Amino acid sequence: MMLQIQELELIMSTHTLLHPSSFQLNPNQKLGLVGRNGTGKSTLLKSIVGEYLPTGGTIFLQGNPKLGYLPQNAVSESKDSVWDELKSALIELNRLEQEIQNLEITAPSSTKLVEKMEQFRIMGGYQIDETIGSTLHGLGFSQSDWHTPCSSFSGGWQMRIALAKLLISNPDIAILDEPTNHLDIHARSWLAQHLSQSSSAQIIVSHDQYFLDQIVDSILEIRNKELHIYKGNFSYFIQNRSQRIESEQSAFEKQQKERAHLQNYIDRFGAKATKAKQAQSRQKKLEKMNVIEQPIQLKKEASIHFTFPKSSTELVFGFKNADIGWELPLVHNCSFQLRSHMKLALVGANGCGKSTLLHSLSGNLPLLKGNRMFGSGVRLGVYAQDVAAQLPKDHTPISHLSNRYFHCTLTKIRSTLGSLGLSSESHEKSISVLSGGEKARVVLADLILGEYNTLFLDEPTNHLDIETAHALIEGLKRFEGCILLVSHDRRLIEQVSTHLGSIQDQTLLIHEGIQPSWLTPQKTGSQKSTEPKKENKLDYQERRRKSNQRKKQEKQIRILEDEISQIELQQELLDQKMIEMSTDYEQIQKLANEQQKIEESLMEKMEQWEELSLILSEE
Repeated sequence: MMLQIQELELIMSTHTLLHPSSFQLNPNQKLGLVGRNGTGKSTLLKSIVGEYLPTGGTIFLQGNPKLGYLPQNAVSESKDSVWDELKSALIELNRLEQEIQNLEITAPSSTKLVEKMEQFRIMGGYQIDETIGSTLHGLGFSQSDWHTPCSSFSGGWQMRIALAKLLISNPDIAILDEPTNHLDIHARSWLAQHLSQSSSAQIIVSHDQYFLDQIVDSILEIRNKELHIYKGNFSYFIQNRSQRIESEQSAFEKQQKERAHLQNYIDRFGAKATKAKQAQSRQKKLEKMNVIEQPIQLKKEASIHFTFPKSSTELVFGFKNADIGWELPLVHNCSFQLRSHMKLALVGANGCGKSTLLHSLSGNLPLLKGNRMFGSGVRLGVYAQDVAAQLPKDHTPISHLSNRYFHCTLTKIRSTLGSLGLSSESHEKSISVLSGGEKARVVLADLILGEYNTLFLDEPTNHLDIETAHALIEGLKRFEGCILLVSHDRRLIEQVSTHLGSIQDQTLLIHEGIQPSWLTPQKTGSQKSTEPKKENKLDYQERRRKSNQRKKQEKQIRILEDEISQIELQQELLDQKMIEMSTDYEQIQKLANEQQKIEESLMEKMEQWEELSLILSEE
């Protein structure tokens, strides 16, 4: 046991968040803390680290463990460089390094110097630079960022600096409140891998189910103002929660019957001398009974069904030789077509141009160069990353949706909002006072009522709880139209998308199908070991040679994938031409010969791609 909480009670103002409750955290335990918004998850974390004084109970830390805490709004406004800021977290190693430097001057031949150097080696001191570098790389920092002052970064990147500093410090207990905020999909994947391999005990709050499933071995749920512990990851917790609530409801009903029976006896016989003693005994039993509160039943799961009207043309939107960006291009010389059957997810590092491409394709942002193509019969619905900007602050959800869809009855609008989990009281509230999650539900209601055949979605699960995000995924899977999706939510991408678009080096590459390996970064050497492996010069040169060879092979694969996409596009265009010239036999024959050549070229490229992929998978 590293952390023990006994009879902890949390009351904020006059609102009770947590009745006296207990739990403990053991060494190496990975605990996911979950509960509805407003149940007190962040307050519980603040109590553990001493930033909030609980109303009652005790918090006991066994053996004075080192705590690392990442709050939701973590920032690092240090004027030091990113590298120096991270290195400052290694307090013990920095102290030891200074002692070694002093001894090298004052006692270069002493036994004490040898002992200190050996201690420094065992603690991983000679791998400090590698550890810092791999951590920064894993969280998405380029080498040019390493020596930039922390204060010059945006809030999202400052959160990454704070997270990196916590990881570098290697705490005994890591307490993380929404650590995936502002992280792209590769940084999330790297962080999940790092935390799952770490020897530290962890308490993690996150709305990302896939992230939790990769790390945690137990779930602590705040429900009914009490703590409920479950063994297993989040998916196992979801499977078993309903069964536990049913058991709790059964225990509650059984006790209610017993209390009613006791009270009935007291009321009937309490005044009778012959029964007074028995009535008093039952009164004492009733008073001593630990009252079981009625468990809160699970909310009815949100239901999302997008109405699909008449299809558009096969071509929905597209670019030809387009430069996409604001002042300077983020995506260069882009040519691609979004087809009516496609559900395309865009992935890539933050700032690479995913949202900008979405805005340009929808026509909200002019191109720097090139042409934008669009089909006929397209009904486009857009979910912007900043949902608040989509909604009028001076309206209520009902008035806003009634103005947009005058043909819809109030009953239908209310039913749609209710099916998304928006409470009836919130229907008439000003949009300006709604939470981020409530505003997200209003925008989703707009997309449902609008009967669109094409959806552009920019981070649609950001403000949603896990249950509503699951309902959205199911709704998008059923949707028959075209989807362009920007998201860091891996479950959403894997379950909904038919195609993956990656932006690398200002180039958009389209892949058909979704391979999990495309969403997972290569393993890095970020983990410390108690006995770092010594590497001689030959080992280093061989590792460097293999690394360079792999990079060349990966580049060749990216080029081949781009070429394959272009050839497939040529095939589609040829098929269309053959349909249009179905009565011209001579022209059909020419096109058939050309199609044969393209098919041979495609097979050759596919064989090359499979050969290179096999080589990479075996390394």
